[in-house]
Amino acid sequence: MRSWRHAALADEALRVTYALGRTFATPEASRMLIGQLVGIAIEKRALEALPAGSQPDWLKVAPAERLTEIEQKKADVKGVAAGIESYQVAIVMITT
Repeated sequence: MRSWRHAALADEALRVTYALGRTFATPEASRMLIGQLVGIAIEKRALEALPAGSQPDWLKVAPAERLTEIEQKKADVKGVAAGIESYQVAIVMITT
């Protein structure tokens, strides 16, 4: 009985952590790149903590599939950040 309760609590903790990460994907929270990266990190951490081969009912896609999507989004965000940094360097060079 006790292990069942622990398993249910662990599943709920992972669900809540995943939901928190998804909150950062909303338009309001993702306006800043740091918000997107925080959400990605939280969501990834929850998915990586799932037992191998599990498919919780609160997750619409396979955990491995979502982790792949997260890695792509992370790469996209970092690409945008690198582009912004290059743009800022170019502006500084032009104005000095």
